[in-house]
Amino acid sequence: MFKTQNSKRVSDLFGIWNLEFACPPKHRRRRGISRSGRSTRLADSPRFAGGADAGFTLVEIIIAIGIMVLLASVIVSGFLNFRKESLLNSSAELVVSSLLGARAKTLSSEGGYQYGVHLQNDRVVLFRGALYSAGDPNNVETVLPSAVEISAITLAGGGTDLVFARLTGATSQYGSMTVRVKSDVARTRAVSITATGIVSVQ
Repeated sequence: MFKTQNSKRVSDLFGIWNLEFACPPKHRRRRGISRSGRSTRLADSPRFAGGADAGFTLVEIIIAIGIMVLLASVIVSGFLNFRKESLLNSSAELVVSSLLGARAKTLSSEGGYQYGVHLQNDRVVLFRGALYSAGDPNNVETVLPSAVEISAITLAGGGTDLVFARLTGATSQYGSMTVRVKSDVARTRAVSITATGIVSVQ
């Protein structure tokens, strides 16, 4: 009886020692074995079980993506609007500059001529003399950006040319025109010319 109990104790001690030797404590977690000798699963860890240090959920990721898309659309929309406004303003300034240039040349009697401006949808042409001639080498063309156009040209006499009078700078082809963005026709600038030759933009 005594011998049997001693043999059982020795066998138990040997088994425990064999387990400790085969799997030291510092390697148990790496092998998926807990200190109690039981195997652990990845799904049982707090990160994958929804614990305090769990990762982002699918709903949180979807919300974050939605916020980023919304912010991106706002930024892009703002940039496009800014670009349209810049193109519109610069194009209106080009038209006004041509009109003022023709009037200034006329008032100074440059070369002994009067000057005028011919209007087209995509450009303005400063010409010399009382009549516009497309082939005149003295013409100065100002082409507008492709995204902008001149529309609603309404001049006294119904034409698309206006000529300034020497000494006074007045014109009998007074009227108005609209400079607008092609892709957004509600975005416009109105250019007006009075009978006295005063040019303004709104």
